[in-house]
Amino acid sequence: MQAIRRGRFGPTSTLKQDGDVSQIKDINNASSDVTKKSLTGDKQYPFAPESTSDQALPFIAKELVLERSQNAKAKDKSGHSKRGEQGHEFWIVIDMVVYDCSDFALEHPGGEDVIMSFIGEDCSWQFWRLHGKSVMEQYGRALRVGRTEGIKNRFPESVRYVGLSKLGDDGW
Repeated sequence: MQAIRRGRFGPTSTLKQDGDVSQIKDINNASSDVTKKSLTGDKQYPFAPESTSDQALPFIAKELVLERSQNAKAKDKSGHSKRGEQGHEFWIVIDMVVYDCSDFALEHPGGEDVIMSFIGEDCSWQFWRLHGKSVMEQYGRALRVGRTEGIKNRFPESVRYVGLSKLGDDGW
């Protein structure tokens, strides 16, 4: 996901094919209502600035995270999830930080189903097994909406072995 490309961090402009500079326009003015809601902060928990520390993020109660997950997993009559509606954000939890992946889910390289399977749940160990710190800094910080506690990962973390000892076991 490229937050700048989506226009989340200031106005984005485009040139017409002929290169006429007088035809520059602000893409944000032409965006859909759903995008405008997320950009203008009409959400109860808008995206936090990247400069905000994790400890300074607003606290979101466990019950609200679980309620949002139930709303996001609810389907309309046609079988599609209610993406973008108030209370239907796709929230996941990594290291007690809540990330709103509503817009990012479609752009996730592993597919939308990966994120959808963890809505309202902790997926810390799964995330760190597949991603490094640089991925979190590049993409994750822009998706933070708050912090929470008490959200559990439904999968027990499997023990990783290297040779005959556990990974990270310094028992020399």
